[in-house]
Amino acid sequence: MPSGKNGKGKLIMDELTFKAIQNEVNGLSYPLSVCSLANNLADSSSILFHYRNSCTSANDHEDDHIQDAAPPLTRKFNSLRITKQIKYCPQGGLYSQSQNQNQNHGNMRQQEWKHAMSQLISTDESSFKVDLKDSEEAILHLRHVLSLPNDHLDDQNREKESHDNDHDHDHDNDHNSQNRNNNDNAHFTITTDLDKDKHKHRPLLPMSFRSFSKQRIIKKKNKLTKTNIKTNKNAKSMQYQDYLKTILDVFGKKGIPYFDKLNQLKQTPIPPKIIHPKDHQEDKQQQQPLLSSTEQTNLIHDTKALPLPNQTCHHRMEELLSQRITDQERKARRKQKLIQDQIEAKIKQQEQQLKVQQQSKNRADTILRPLTSKEHDIVNNAIHGKGPPNQILASSDTDTVQRASLHKLQPGQWLNDEIIHYFYLMLANRDEYLCNNQPGKKRSHFFKSFFLTKLFDEGATDQYKYTNVKRWSKRVPGKDIFNLSKIFFPCNIGNTHWACAVIFMEDKIIQFYDSMGGSGKHYMNGLFSYLKDEWKAKKGGEMPDEQQWKLIPTTSDTPCQQNGYDCGVFTCMFADFLALDFPLTFSQKHIHLCRERIALSIMNGIA
Repeated sequence: MPSGKNGKGKLIMDELTFKAIQNEVNGLSYPLSVCSLANNLADSSSILFHYRNSCTSANDHEDDHIQDAAPPLTRKFNSLRITKQIKYCPQGGLYSQSQNQNQNHGNMRQQEWKHAMSQLISTDESSFKVDLKDSEEAILHLRHVLSLPNDHLDDQNREKESHDNDHDHDHDNDHNSQNRNNNDNAHFTITTDLDKDKHKHRPLLPMSFRSFSKQRIIKKKNKLTKTNIKTNKNAKSMQYQDYLKTILDVFGKKGIPYFDKLNQLKQTPIPPKIIHPKDHQEDKQQQQPLLSSTEQTNLIHDTKALPLPNQTCHHRMEELLSQRITDQERKARRKQKLIQDQIEAKIKQQEQQLKVQQQSKNRADTILRPLTSKEHDIVNNAIHGKGPPNQILASSDTDTVQRASLHKLQPGQWLNDEIIHYFYLMLANRDEYLCNNQPGKKRSHFFKSFFLTKLFDEGATDQYKYTNVKRWSKRVPGKDIFNLSKIFFPCNIGNTHWACAVIFMEDKIIQFYDSMGGSGKHYMNGLFSYLKDEWKAKKGGEMPDEQQWKLIPTTSDTPCQQNGYDCGVFTCMFADFLALDFPLTFSQKHIHLCRERIALSIMNGIA
């Protein structure tokens, strides 16, 4: 059914356009006003697409309808007009000027559709009220301005009968007119492309030649009509595919569940081919030789036991669904087990860390244990005893401690380098004793404060000089600092403050410990340069894993002093605890006990 206007002023809808209208109407939410209905349909891309594409076929039908419905005399002049419109190309081909007007017809169709929707609003007085309850009532209101396919079937039948009568009448009139005008010279000319610019007209042709030309034109028109019918069928097929694509796009934009269901069906794998029981039986008969009656009876029973095609498909779909559910459950259990194992491992690691910390704390408490009465006597005699100030109370090789230095361990006194150096020597003796009793344990080394004084050339250039301490590594155990576990350096900062720097060789860490919170960046950079120069001098080449080393300044959990004279005691306790891998659990309240422990270690010859 071509689109256009009928005699009543309504737009004629073809089947594809009507289906697009039905889909749009069914997709709306009700109750709905006529105004909202018209606005939604006027802006519908799918309806405009089908209505515009129907313009080409509509033009052809309209020309045929006008030509067949006109009176005989009018049809004669129309045939002459059509003949004038046909031009002879140099190659001999024909084309029609009406084909260039399809685009204009499409734009006109769009304007007609929007005008019809506005007319629907103006014809209904209550168009702004909510009076449409469902899609059927909406279609009923659209019949005021649209001629739907079911509405004009009778009009088509009546037009067909009128067309047949006019065709017979036209045939008679043409026959009579041909007999009357055999010798008539009508004003009829055929214009070619060559004569078009010159505006020259050829003389009139005889009537017989004109009749022959007319018959040739009619045959050509019939041939073109048959070709157009085939083309229209292909076009309708393409329009239907475009229509389905448009519907799917609309469903996807509006979130209709059918669109999601269609995607699920597309993603579902195709089940294997279903074998019909009859085909299954025929294949068995072709593959197997002739069977006895008993075997045939058993075969019939087996065939009856086979499931029907629908049952087989349903069973196959259930198997696929069950298999997917089983796979998902297996993956979920595996993931849950993995998460549970990770949680248990983390809990076990934390418990192990707490256990180690508790053990370290318990061992650290042994360092800060109360002294016995005998130990108190030794400490009191060393710290508070009377005697010459230069009296040597402790010695080890070339290192000695005088009574005046031990008096520095009294509360409120600054520690000098003699006490700190000798206590570090006692820590070295304890480390040697522990390594001898624990095979495989690496030794640690305790330098004196003079090492850093020489390394930075303090008092002279105050710059880093490796040559000043190049031979000091010969004094360490094994004469190779890279085979040690830890290296301790007491730092005398400007002769006013004591701190401790430690190199953890196995962990590749250089860390600074200052009871006043200093960063110690200057000392850590110098010690890292010393390691690189020592490797280059003793091993040759660049130090491996140089990028893996870390320089850590004083951390927030480092014990801090609360006065201006206990920095030396903190420096001794840093080395005492770290040499045993104990956490730094001491604080300012333990300082009096720490002073007594330092004095006891010096007097006993071992920490």
